[in-house]
Amino acid sequence: MVLLVIFGLVAICSAICVVAFKNPIHSALALILTFFSQAGLFIALGAHFVAAVQVIVYAGAIMVLFLFVIMLLNLGSLQDTARQNISAIKIFVLVLAVLLAIEGVTVARYVDQNGGVIKKQSTDVIIQRLKDDFKMSDEDIKHSVEELYGKGTSVSNLTSVQVTGLVHGEMGKTERIGTLLFSKFVLPFEVTSFILIAALIGVISIVNREPQEAA
Repeated sequence: MVLLVIFGLVAICSAICVVAFKNPIHSALALILTFFSQAGLFIALGAHFVAAVQVIVYAGAIMVLFLFVIMLLNLGSLQDTARQNISAIKIFVLVLAVLLAIEGVTVARYVDQNGGVIKKQSTDVIIQRLKDDFKMSDEDIKHSVEELYGKGTSVSNLTSVQVTGLVHGEMGKTERIGTLLFSKFVLPFEVTSFILIAALIGVISIVNREPQEAA
């Protein structure tokens, strides 16, 4: 819980710096800190593979792309008026307050007076969703339950909090992510490849245009 609060605060502060800094390079560096903070949140939640992908893909490859674009466009320091800065801060604070209010209401609906997480769905429904979404067999679920809560633990005796922990644990595994990615989310995955191709075509167009302009 302490790590979640620390990484969350760092992520919020660095995200504010992204929009507050006038120098684009400084904003990009603050965005890198935001990505690392998000990776820390994933680690605290038990999703270690997602945290590794966050660092490799976003803090690594994507940020290198951002920095190259900034240097290619030769962006200098963005001088904004004080009034524009104040307006941007007001809008940001308003949006942040709305998001925090929504999050607070959502959490309050699922937390009881004893601090346990209340799930609207029953344990049987959640277990069935594990089978459907992650293609897990009864033996796989039994093995995961015993791995988390000790040998001899029955699936039918799990509390709502333990079932939530089971789901979080499975979501961080490479096998489950791959199964879900190439079954339920195969269309968004393919769309992402088209976006990368579009970016590649744009880079090639810019590179081919420069020699012609120089001539």
